[in-house]
Amino acid sequence: MIEPFAGRYPIKLTVTDVDSNADLRAAYGSDIPIILINGTEAFRHRVDARTLERKLKELWNPSIS
Repeated sequence: MIEPFAGRYPIKLTVTDVDSNADLRAAYGSDIPIILINGTEAFRHRVDARTLERKLKELWNPSIS
């Protein structure tokens, strides 16, 4: 869902296996996937493409919001 936006926005996508880290597993349990944008939770469980694009536009063009 996120990769198609990489051509339009300077996205650095990092995938972390929550199950490989006890602290993350304790924090998120089965509430995955969690999508963070600049360290802030943006989505939990599923990503809505329209909302994702709006958030990305706001980041790279704050005058839109």
